[in-house]
Amino acid sequence: NNNLPICNDTVILTKGNCNLQMGGVNAGNTSNITGSKNISIGGDAGNSLTSGTCNVLIGANAGGNIEGPSNNVFIGTQAGQTQTGGGQNVMIGCAAGCLSHGESNVYIGTCAGKRIPGSITHNESILIGDRAGNRFSGCYNIIMGANAAEAQHGNATGGINNLGFGRRAFMDICS
Repeated sequence: NNNLPICNDTVILTKGNCNLQMGGVNAGNTSNITGSKNISIGGDAGNSLTSGTCNVLIGANAGGNIEGPSNNVFIGTQAGQTQTGGGQNVMIGCAAGCLSHGESNVYIGTCAGKRIPGSITHNESILIGDRAGNRFSGCYNIIMGANAAEAQHGNATGGINNLGFGRRAFMDICS
């Protein structure tokens, strides 16, 4: 099946095809994986992965709850940790996209896109900068800058089709 586990605590997969798990307890740890071409590096990275394909999960808990989505790149401790159903995401940075869900998003920066409120799904948004879009909701947004569109006082309602640049741009925005 061409799977490659590297590390004493990494589970040897008997299903799936061309998967790489490396470097820590429970990296890619699932006996039910049917997906292929996944890379899980770091403790609990891709821990719940089942049918997803072509995912790159690097860092402790990166993509830890991901199950079936495909074509995600999560790099950093807790990056994309709670993503379960969305695909085609790029989340880079410690806790980038942690506690959020959606598809076709790009989050770059520490806590960028973290804590998207409740069951709200982000789709096709770009959030770049330290804490950019933290606790912000909405789709089709491009937000760049440290603390840009960050909800400081609870969860902002956010909006759609917003374009914001600069430190603290759109902070606590409600639409």
